Amino acid sequence: MWQCELGNSLQLQGDIAEDEQLQMHWKGKNYNLPRQATVTGTEFWFDPESGMDLVIVPRKAMLFNRKVGTRLADDCKTIAMWVGTTAPTHSEKFQAAQALAAPQELIDRGPPMPAHPRPLMTPLPLSPISRS
Repeated sequence: MWQCELGNSLQLQGDIAEDEQLQMHWKGKNYNLPRQATVTGTEFWFDPESGMDLVIVPRKAMLFNRKVGTRLADDCKTIAMWVGTTAPTHSEKFQAAQALAAPQELIDRGPPMPAHPRPLMTPLPLSPISRS
């Protein structure tokens, strides 16, 4: 059971990290959600027929209906996630694969800096107040 904001909840059957399809129970209906390909480690599950689109990131899940263009639920978490664990997604596998693929010089150098850092905002000069 995933508890969401505004008292909503959804149930998922299947293994998020391994299965190619999940069954979701939402508002009295069942939906079969096939896994969508991703290279980021974020889990995408989408049923084109109903428009139901479930996005799972390590800290929460969000449910959308693409057919009507609305977010149905946000900040959905299991009990374990509410106390600090993360969702069992592919993100750990993805990060490990990225680390293996990255040349050592990039790892040593750290994340890239932006080409043009944002300039600091400078205050506008104040004009004197004229008193007449």
